[in-house]
Amino acid sequence: MYQGGGSITLFIIVVTLLLALFAVLNIYKQRARKQRIKKIGMSDIDRMDGHQFEQYLALLFSAIGYSVQVTPATRDYGADLIIAKDSTRIAVQAKRQRNAVGISAVQEVSGAKAYYNTDQAWILTNDRFTSSAVKLARSADVMLFDRSKLMDFILQIHPDLVPIPRNILQGVPAKEVICQCGEKMIKRKGPSGQFWGCKAFPKCRYTQPIR
Repeated sequence: MYQGGGSITLFIIVVTLLLALFAVLNIYKQRARKQRIKKIGMSDIDRMDGHQFEQYLALLFSAIGYSVQVTPATRDYGADLIIAKDSTRIAVQAKRQRNAVGISAVQEVSGAKAYYNTDQAWILTNDRFTSSAVKLARSADVMLFDRSKLMDFILQIHPDLVPIPRNILQGVPAKEVICQCGEKMIKRKGPSGQFWGCKAFPKCRYTQPIR
């Protein structure tokens, strides 16, 4: 009887130690993931304009072996990039924005898939998708990468291959002015003349001189 009780006690101790070990490993993995997410530079991606986000994705796909074609700035027929790897061609639409990507983006990239005769169609955004966009994407066979999936995608790539968003911000001229909150800025007029003001005013009151 005593030996049986000892065996049960030993079993409980082993299980407790294993659970504690798993808990510590899980905490370590979560901390490591947070550190990698921080290095991704999502806050800098949020500060990009649409053109800079396209260039960032072009560098990202090139780094992992895709051939990349950047479509014309106008009349792109719904795709910002055409990427190809292992005989698979993909129409990619890049959506750097501050609100949910709607159904029109799915419609546009579906049209791009037909126009460019690609095998797949993807939309990548730093934000999220509306429920209508998700529903249509399922039926149209369009792959959606929201903020979370975009980060997961980047985390799967070796850190040395991932482009640094801050370098894009500094090296690629923006075609739009982006506020520090991530929203677009528009020209406003005050007593001293024109200036850049956040589109989200009065929620955000950040301003910037026009140079």
